[in-house]
Amino acid sequence: MRILFLGCRRLGYICLEKLLDMKENICGVYTMNAQFSISYSDNPVKIIEPYELGELVKETGIPYKQTDGRLKRYLPEIMKLAPDFIIICTWYHIIPDEIIRLARYGTALFHNSLLPKYRGGAPLNWALINGDSEAGTTFLFASEKYDSGDIIAQKKFNIDFSDDICTLTGKAENSAIEIIEEFIPKIKKKEFIRIPQDNEKAVYSPQRKPEDGKINFNLPALNVFNFVRALTRPYPGAFTYYKSRKIYIWKIDFFNFYQYTGE
Repeated sequence: MRILFLGCRRLGYICLEKLLDMKENICGVYTMNAQFSISYSDNPVKIIEPYELGELVKETGIPYKQTDGRLKRYLPEIMKLAPDFIIICTWYHIIPDEIIRLARYGTALFHNSLLPKYRGGAPLNWALINGDSEAGTTFLFASEKYDSGDIIAQKKFNIDFSDDICTLTGKAENSAIEIIEEFIPKIKKKEFIRIPQDNEKAVYSPQRKPEDGKINFNLPALNVFNFVRALTRPYPGAFTYYKSRKIYIWKIDFFNFYQYTGE
């Protein structure tokens, strides 16, 4: 099975690394530019991603292309690669339908939620903000409507009290690796079940912007705790104002008052 890989960031790096370790037939790798912006509203910064996918394939002979994320212009050369299956691991631009429909085994992507819950943006952040006790990673077929395609696989994991967005992302990445290891062989043999999503149970989560990080201290303490740990690094951060000065809060502790007083 010829696999075309579209990915970037850490998830793209570790998933491609796993596929190469499994000796899968990667017919091409497309990635997005390693430089990206994180805007702190009042303090935008540029970051160079250390996860350069080109380092993984530079001695393999696998066709590799670094792009700005807009793939329509590359359609003729992608068609020549004749992929049987396309895997998307983090992509910030719309993938043209002509590419999604190109592979005879389909095009699949990862989404960091237990779909159909949290279709849309920032699912792990919202899971923390909302105080969920579990989250997960879904491997699903790409479709015209975002995050609504048939499910190939799901992996659940607990959200522990000690988790923040960084550790939760790590759990999601580990789940993606487990899915690749288990389900790529099944896809090649067509030994998996496509599970349609129940659209009536769909819950949508909007993308978050840096300015959405203002803390509402009128909320209960547990809500504030969840909010801060959902937005900590590498995200722009939760913030408040003190004497007109903007202050970012990266970590806070929470304890149950009644537990300590015995009331």
